[in-house]
Amino acid sequence: MRPKPCSVEVAYAPNALPRGVGFLIYPGISTVVARETFYGLLEEEQDYFRVSFEYWAMGRHDPRRYHGWDKSAFGGDHTHCFVFKQDEHRLYGFLDHPKENVPGYYFCVLVAYAWKVKTRTERKHLILCDQMRNTMAVRIAAREPFLAPEKGRHHGRH
Repeated sequence: MRPKPCSVEVAYAPNALPRGVGFLIYPGISTVVARETFYGLLEEEQDYFRVSFEYWAMGRHDPRRYHGWDKSAFGGDHTHCFVFKQDEHRLYGFLDHPKENVPGYYFCVLVAYAWKVKTRTERKHLILCDQMRNTMAVRIAAREPFLAPEKGRHHGRH
C-alpha cells in the first residue's frame, strides 16, 4: 500500500459545535509548518491559540484573535483563507466543508506560520493556503477525520 502524501490532525472539533480546527501534515512540502510551529511555541502561546480555536468553533466573532478575507481584500482571491493570531504569531489556513452530512459545518485546516511584523498580510501565505485547498490529496485528507467508521475513518483527537 502506498503511503498517503498528507494527512490532517484534528486540533479542536467537538461534535456539538458547527466548526473545527486541524493541522495539515504534508512532509513533502517545506512551507507547510503550522503544526510543527504551533507545538514549538511556549505553552501559554499554545493555550491562547486553543482558546481562539474554541471561540471560533462556538461561532464567536473576535477579529483580534482570528479573521478571514472577504472579496474586498486581495481582489477577492483568498476568500477561503483564514488566520488565527496571537501577538506577532500567525497560523494561516483555509476553510473547508468536510462533513457531507452536516451542511454549514466549517473546518479550518491550518497550513502555514508567519511571524508578522508588518501591518499587512504577506500574500504568499494566502497563496500557499489556496494551493493546498485546491490540492486533491489535501481535500481528501481534510475529510478523512469525519468519515464514518465503515468508510475508513482514522481515529484522531476530537
